[in-house]
Amino acid sequence: MKNFKSLIDVRRRAAEQSRSRLRNQEVSFIFRREPMPKGKSTKTSRAIWCIAVSCLISVLFVSTVSALTITSTVLPNGEVGVPYNFELQISGGVPPYNIEVTKCCLPPGLGPDPESSTITGTPELAKAWRFKLTVTDGLSATVTRNFKIKILKPVAITTKALKAGKVGKKYVGTLKAAGGKKPYTWSLISGTLPEGVSFDAATGKLAGIPTEGGSTDVTFQATDDLGAIHQASFTIAGIGPPPRPLPPLSDDPAARLRGATIDNSYCCWSDPNYPGWKYMDRFPRWGGNVFSLMFKPFLQGEPVLPGQSLTKRLMKALEQYVSVMDWALQRNMHVILRFHTIEIYPRTPFRIWPDDGRVLWTDASAQDEFVQAWADLAKHFKGKKGIIFNLLTEPQPWRDAIPQDLGQQVWNTLIPRLIDAIRAEDPERWIIVEPLTGDATAFADLVVSTDPKVMYEFHFYESHLFTCQGCGDFFPPAGTVTYPGWTPDVPWEPTRYWDKSALEQALLPAINFRDAHNVRVIAGEFGTVYYAPMDSRIRWTTDVIDLLEAYGFDWAYFIYGAVASGDGWSFEGTPFESVVTSKYALNLPP
Repeated sequence: MKNFKSLIDVRRRAAEQSRSRLRNQEVSFIFRREPMPKGKSTKTSRAIWCIAVSCLISVLFVSTVSALTITSTVLPNGEVGVPYNFELQISGGVPPYNIEVTKCCLPPGLGPDPESSTITGTPELAKAWRFKLTVTDGLSATVTRNFKIKILKPVAITTKALKAGKVGKKYVGTLKAAGGKKPYTWSLISGTLPEGVSFDAATGKLAGIPTEGGSTDVTFQATDDLGAIHQASFTIAGIGPPPRPLPPLSDDPAARLRGATIDNSYCCWSDPNYPGWKYMDRFPRWGGNVFSLMFKPFLQGEPVLPGQSLTKRLMKALEQYVSVMDWALQRNMHVILRFHTIEIYPRTPFRIWPDDGRVLWTDASAQDEFVQAWADLAKHFKGKKGIIFNLLTEPQPWRDAIPQDLGQQVWNTLIPRLIDAIRAEDPERWIIVEPLTGDATAFADLVVSTDPKVMYEFHFYESHLFTCQGCGDFFPPAGTVTYPGWTPDVPWEPTRYWDKSALEQALLPAINFRDAHNVRVIAGEFGTVYYAPMDSRIRWTTDVIDLLEAYGFDWAYFIYGAVASGDGWSFEGTPFESVVTSKYALNLPP
């Protein structure tokens, strides 16, 4: 085929000269296969025959193939975070066509698809872009055209709050949005409007005369003309039915725990002016019935009471969380206290307890101190309903350069000691045990307690290269991994297609462990970082929560209340907020 194309290229250049000769009798001489003049060999005859045929092909080819042309003149606008796919219209020439950017650049996130004539991807930066595209056909003919494309800012609801209302008085409220492509359409995603108040989906206006006093929690969604969405939650004070309270706390956890890890990485909830407080009231009204709270002997990267016992250090660290703990318990929400030995804080050294040269996994005195701290905490919180102890979140012996098998052996001996120490002070307290690193696959190596008030926790971030993209280390750049899609779970594993069935398979170790031992299991962490494409985050969160619900797991999303501190894992204010909160509502009494 390569030689044939080369022959055509040669003959095409001589096509015009060949036409006049091919019209005369020489062509008919060849095609009639008249006898060759004497002295001409068979090889010569074949050569003349091949030349004539190739000349004829080149004439026909040049006569029938039209000029290569880019017929598209305008590229439609795109929007940050919205998948973009535009097929460039090309005519003439000989397929296949190859598209290249030959001057300046396409918007970040977009690129030509090598398998088709499309510009595709997910835009990442809003501005107007100018660039030049060159199309090359199968015969190396080229054509170039200048283009421009405008990438719009993502649609966002700009209304910060809806005004309070009064029973019997006319109420008017207006939702507004910016960015994206107009027109916008509006919808009520969760909650119920106050009796007597209606909502116009075309204009985003609420109007009417409310007939009930109370308050109303509602979530609205704006959808722009490109299909992009943004959600926002509001509390309308003064009107609406009173919220349904969560069932009262008892010594045992609620029949089902559905909640979130509360942010405590970069803030102190003891400050009444901390902006995170504005997100609190709606949580129990949604039906969220548990906050998981990590505590450690460090605060904002620095040791708390260095040199003192772990008990004193933890008691001091917990002081900053007393107000939010009491707030949650007063609203019939459970609080999981999760002890963590590790501190990773911006611009400070990595820290791990013990931080005095000892190693938890090999030093008996550190293990004794660890056990005693939990005994002291059990005594301190005895009789306080709703608090659950997580002995150690994500035990990580490898952080201390301890082999996994040794770490597992030590952890299996520490677990019964910790449980016995707590039971000596409080026989009613529920306790949570995690496998090494919080990974469900490590359940298989965990010694299971016979204590009936012990439950087990795992963390779920599969595929890690999707949920943690853009987080540095070995994770891929932000916005480069989608769900569903092809990716390894971690770099050293093979690539596979991740969809809901793959997530279900990844849950099997937790499902099998629970069923084999007839124990209660909570998915204590799961979530996606904001660097991941938003449409993929929505699909992943929906699928994971559907699976956790279907298999009867307790669960706590990671993380809530962190928008105020800039943490990129929070679900509040995201387009999938209602995916989470609609399941919280299952905790509320009818």
